[in-house]
Amino acid sequence: MQKELEAVQQIIKKYKTADPFDITERMGFIIEEKPLGSLRAFYRISRRNKFIALNSNLEDYQKRVECAHELGHYVLHKEYNTFMLSSIGQSSARFEKEADRFAVYLLLAMYDPDDFMEYTIEQISALTGIEQYRLNSIAF
Repeated sequence: MQKELEAVQQIIKKYKTADPFDITERMGFIIEEKPLGSLRAFYRISRRNKFIALNSNLEDYQKRVECAHELGHYVLHKEYNTFMLSSIGQSSARFEKEADRFAVYLLLAMYDPDDFMEYTIEQISALTGIEQYRLNSIAF
């Protein structure tokens, strides 16, 4: 968990924002929105170009979460693309959890931590749009 938090802190310090769309834009990603069926998002690198594809059927808040998640894969697992991650078996579950933690830390950094002092996971999820299972991946 510590490596994800440290990575988020470095990204925020470098880009002076916690907005995943601003960060990915400044990192040179091309964001594509298109129908992806049941797939929510993926990232890929092709000919030195970095892409994040987001399912166009998602709500805006969901696209923000998925963008943060894919950014987490890029930052933490740069040597793999989404399709490689899905083919490496059990390690893939670990990588997904790490990307979820990265996304949660990044997205929560957009808020004042005091805002959530008395809130339940369910309430934080409702306010931020971050799914409860992802919020459960970090310690409050």
